[in-house]
This record gives sequence, C-alpha cells and structure tokens, in this order.
Amino acid sequence: MKDEILCIASNQLMAGGYDALNFARIAEELETTRANLHHHFGNKEGLAREATERYIEASLSMMRGLIAQHPGDFPAYLQTIETMFLDGVASGAGRGCICSQLLRSGDAPDALAALSKSFFARKIAMMTDLLKASQAAGAIRKSVSAEFLALSASTMLMGLPQMAAAAEHPAAFARSMRGVLAKWVEPW
Repeated sequence: MKDEILCIASNQLMAGGYDALNFARIAEELETTRANLHHHFGNKEGLAREATERYIEASLSMMRGLIAQHPGDFPAYLQTIETMFLDGVASGAGRGCICSQLLRSGDAPDALAALSKSFFARKIAMMTDLLKASQAAGAIRKSVSAEFLALSASTMLMGLPQMAAAAEHPAAFARSMRGVLAKWVEPW
C-alpha cells in the first residue's frame, strides 16, 4: 500500500507541485481512508518529503548508471539522456520533475524547497565531473568552463519536457528535436 501511495503522490507532485498533493484523492483512488495515509506518512509534508526523496534517489541512481556507461564522453551521455526524454514524450509516458515542480509552484515548505535545490546542485556537480573527465579525454574542449556547460546542458534538458508539453503535437515535437543536444554540444 505504501508504494502505491508514493506512486500516486509522485504523479500529483509532478503534475502540479505541492498544492496538487491531495490526501483525499489518493485515498479515493486506492479505495482506502485518509487515516491510512496519515498512518504511513503523518501529514502532507511527510508524504511529499518521502515521495521527493524517492524520486531524487531514483534520478541520481539513473544518472550514476548513465555516467558509468559513458565515462569521459559527455556527448554520448547527453545523447542518451535526450533520447530517454524524447522517447518518453513521444510515447506519452514522459514524466516531469518533482523538484522543479516544487520550486516552480512556490508553495512547498522550506524543507522541501531546500531538498529540491540540493538535488539540482548534486546533478550539476555530477555533470561537471563528467564534463571535466570528457575534457581530459579530449571529447570536450578545455577552453570552456565545465561548470558553465553543466548548467547550460541541465537547463536545456529541463526545458525539453516543458516545451513538449506546450507543443500542439508532443510526439511530432519529440521527432523534430532528435539530435538537438548533440548539435548544441558539437562546437564545444
């Protein structure tokens, strides 16, 4: 039951941030009581925190795995991430980011906002390390700041799902965007 609650809570958080998290809707969907949700998580913030921590760990674990597959090759890593994002958009299964929703909505408790900011800092640090390894391997020019490239790449990656959501035909948007990040990183 706890995993099912967290799954629904994650979807609500991705869809609309902290304000969208709703015990009554979760209880109704699972045909249980709100008291059962309170038993597992205490309150809304407790549920949001556990869902966010779970999302962060899964995201960072995936990122570590992809970096391990592409050591010293940021362009290949970026292409893999782009493909994953765009495949999700094209199939309709593309999911947003809990942390970006929590920060964008502005209604999250301070502890959740801090957790979300920490997640982004960790992602940028991991990308920066990969970029530095890529520079050492000659895959990326050393004349460009690895930190700048990590922040720029993260900004572009975060924008892909947002732009796809705004597109009239998300699957067509996904097809048209294939390779855009490879073209962006090419001159570096």
